[in-house]
Amino acid sequence: MRMLVLLAAVAAVASGQTGPDILKKAAETYQSLKSYQFEAQIVTESVSESSESRSRSTRISAAVLPDRRRLESKGGQLSSLRVYDGHTVWEFRAGANQFARQDQATFKPPMMNTLSDPVDGYKALDKAEGARLLREESIEAAGGARPCWVVEVPSKFRPGGLMLDRSPTTYWVDKSTNLVLKESQSTRIKMPMMDAPQTNTATTTYTVARINEVLPDELFRFQPPEGAAEVAEFTTPFGGGSMLVGKRAPEFTLQDLSGKEIAASSLQGKPVLVNFWATWCAPCREQMPKIEEAQQAFADKGLVVLAINDGESADTARKYIDEHKYTFRVLLDRDKSAAGKFSVSGIPALFLIDRDGNVRAQYTGYNSALDLREELKKIGL
Repeated sequence: MRMLVLLAAVAAVASGQTGPDILKKAAETYQSLKSYQFEAQIVTESVSESSESRSRSTRISAAVLPDRRRLESKGGQLSSLRVYDGHTVWEFRAGANQFARQDQATFKPPMMNTLSDPVDGYKALDKAEGARLLREESIEAAGGARPCWVVEVPSKFRPGGLMLDRSPTTYWVDKSTNLVLKESQSTRIKMPMMDAPQTNTATTTYTVARINEVLPDELFRFQPPEGAAEVAEFTTPFGGGSMLVGKRAPEFTLQDLSGKEIAASSLQGKPVLVNFWATWCAPCREQMPKIEEAQQAFADKGLVVLAINDGESADTARKYIDEHKYTFRVLLDRDKSAAGKFSVSGIPALFLIDRDGNVRAQYTGYNSALDLREELKKIGL
């Protein structure tokens, strides 16, 4: 195997091609596109000394320039769609089953934009610094075997915070079309509650790569899915928004740290604060003292605080709770079924439920300015 890799590298050098030359041709190809349809499978692998996980998602980007475009991500609660039809921008968030519309002439993507077009990045490959041709390699992509140039671009990332390191990005560029058919990059992180760093590797492989062809009009039409609600705007980057506010809280049954089952229906008649959290989540840890303050201040008025741990083991959750001497009840959402019912798209996620079992407020993420005592008035406290 090493010999084959060495021969491929020697052949690449002998070709007279260079990394910058290859990326320049790729950039020029993307810059000249009149229409395109790309579909890719993205495999993300997370590995540490004690754990390993793998997830898969699908990304679609299509356009008939200058004014029609489709961007779509499929995979779990974060599935979303944005369609530019030439007049209106339609956006759909699957986790919330909500959609919104905006005049295309004035539309600006949100600051936390979860639907970006990789074509925009590939147009700038000619500006990549330090590109190096590694080898020639044939890969299975876009419907067949494709001979590619394999080019590596060093990362400009500077370590800081939770991020320890980021690898170079490797691109597989089709020799015949100059299109990127595969790319891969790894990031090494160290969460405060992790015993060892974790390496996350994302590999994108294109299954469809059509350029400068006539594309079906259906790609650029939006039809709301059955039951989807239209909203003026989304209140979270992933669309969780105010989907549950004013509605009955979802039913769930979970075990606490002692193994006792708690059913949501058993809390009827009591005001409830539900908080989805995890020990590895820095914003969750920031918010926890405020949750404890609410527990201490309103327990005698009937407030029930349920801190629902997002997918961790009982030992991990118990260790953290005991270390910080928190007194609220912790429930274990091992399979994330409760998070799914609440359409939790990010943590921390906070829900205030009144005595009748209706959600009166919800918040995603930690906001240091949030006055929880004041917000609890919404459920009669």
